[in-house]
Amino acid sequence: MPGTTLPPFPDDVRTHPLLIIDYQLIKAGDKDEENRLWKAATTIGFWYLKNHGTDQEVSDMFEMGAETMALPFEERMKFEQGDEGKNLDTAEFINVSKDDALAYPQVVHRTYPSTVNARMENTITPFVRKALAVNYVLLNIFNEKLGLPQGTLERLHTMEEHSGSEARCIRNPPPQVKEAAENPAIGAHTDFGSL
Repeated sequence: MPGTTLPPFPDDVRTHPLLIIDYQLIKAGDKDEENRLWKAATTIGFWYLKNHGTDQEVSDMFEMGAETMALPFEERMKFEQGDEGKNLDTAEFINVSKDDALAYPQVVHRTYPSTVNARMENTITPFVRKALAVNYVLLNIFNEKLGLPQGTLERLHTMEEHSGSEARCIRNPPPQVKEAAENPAIGAHTDFGSL
């Protein structure tokens, strides 16, 4: 899996520790783990999730991303997905819409490079389906903690409802030294969607 060959994280960079939530405990109804998830969600808003059962699908997604980023630049640009913000970015993305993955071969939002299409049925759609299953378990915990009627959040995130949710692979090559000094690239960041 990409990432295992990277150098160790530097000791002199400040980090914020995130809670590690055990999905298998959550799925089994462990109330202490549900409370830890709720704490993470309501304090920092981020957490690590372990034992989610998607390791192979994640590995396959990284392979699809690597294959796609290995395409010639001109080929990748045929499927460019927009830069409406006109902000300098240091990374390339391949975003695959949840809706396109679930409707394949029907196109809902956009078309994709051949490397994505070749893996849609055996890599991307299984990843999206498993990720959604994990989401639904977590959404049901939040639903209960918020005191909402049973199934409220899940109904707002149905598989059939078109959404902005997508699976993303990122390629972030190291910047040139001069480029890095002139254009620092740590900007504001917001996640969106429920996948």
